[in-house]
Amino acid sequence: MYSRLLLAIPTVTILAMSVFVSSAQADQKRPDINASNHLRADLAEAGCKIPKAGHPESCFVKKDPTQKQISEAKQRILDYNKQVKIQASDQVVARERRAPSDSVGVLTAPTALPPECRPGGFSANRLAQCDGWYGTVVWTKVEDGVLVESGHITAWLYEFDVYEAKKKEFKSQVTLMPNGMVNDTEGSVFLATATCSSDCVILDSPANVSAPVAVGTNISRALLVQTAPLARWETRNNVKVTWRSSFAKPGHPETNVQVNGNIQPARCDQAMTNTSIGCVLSEYYPTMSYSSAEFPDLVRHINLSIANGMPSLLERVMDEDKATKNREFACKDSYVRPATKSCDEYPFASTRQGAYTGSPVRKGRTFSKCTIPQLPTGKVPDATYSACMIDETQNSLGGSRLNSFFLANRVIDGDVFEVHNN
Repeated sequence: MYSRLLLAIPTVTILAMSVFVSSAQADQKRPDINASNHLRADLAEAGCKIPKAGHPESCFVKKDPTQKQISEAKQRILDYNKQVKIQASDQVVARERRAPSDSVGVLTAPTALPPECRPGGFSANRLAQCDGWYGTVVWTKVEDGVLVESGHITAWLYEFDVYEAKKKEFKSQVTLMPNGMVNDTEGSVFLATATCSSDCVILDSPANVSAPVAVGTNISRALLVQTAPLARWETRNNVKVTWRSSFAKPGHPETNVQVNGNIQPARCDQAMTNTSIGCVLSEYYPTMSYSSAEFPDLVRHINLSIANGMPSLLERVMDEDKATKNREFACKDSYVRPATKSCDEYPFASTRQGAYTGSPVRKGRTFSKCTIPQLPTGKVPDATYSACMIDETQNSLGGSRLNSFFLANRVIDGDVFEVHNN
């Protein structure tokens, strides 16, 4: 579970001799190519004009997808993901990996679209991001000084990156899902080319795709990308893959449909102890959640602490000296540990909000059944930390789970995460 989910309708750049209109309009009953009043209304809405040279200007009519279109897109993604899994299990697509210098002809296997992919918008979490639009490319011509449609293609287009917290490689992919082709679209081709920022290299070659457009035939190009070497443990790389997508048709210039401005750089680092380089979207914080069925004592203490004013958003501290001070200050040696129990502190010792580093006030509290008589219970509005005697097995395993959570989500020093228990 991740926070800071973003949704935005992307902009699209369109070049001459074609027009991009939204699928909301495309799904209406289209006129024949000679009945151009509907198209002219679309172009007028977009502020399009016919220059004296007889070529249309670049035009884009922006509309939100309808619920029907969203439902259809979700089903299309499910069908595509099933197809990709079948191909992977049958080894239809090669999964060869080579160094950049030996990578001519290498093709990374297409992957299933992550849950973050949705029509006409952008969303992301710590380990994946997806940008997409759902609309129509319209091929146009000028007849008797009037701009008319000669044909159109309706499609979904997705660009997405998927990261692994413990690997220096990640996957970037573009996927086109044609939905409809009307009138003169013969010879239409989808093209996409990827480029990488200065801190990464694309391992696959060629880093592009060119394929004929056909309804029901999905077009995908997946690339394996690697971050550049890091000189020191504290060094950070900000890596980003940019796709340029377009459509082409004989007698027409390429029509750009690149989704702009939403795909974000990922942070790659080697700051975690005993792990290799890994990449994440550090702007999105993950959520740590304990199960009350497995950790009843631990969950009770954390939930009571948060309910009584302690923060649920925490910032990790990797300095072991600071973590030790937090732990020893919250759970003093003088506190009696009952049999089978150990002292638990909240906020966690491995966070900046811990008992010692969190506040100069450093005022503790506890709760009923915690058996720490040295600390107050009840209403303690200015308390900055809490301590409680809980089952020692839960306490020990809970700490291990927290460390595993840090590794799985690459939560390094200064990274924020949320605590929200089931």
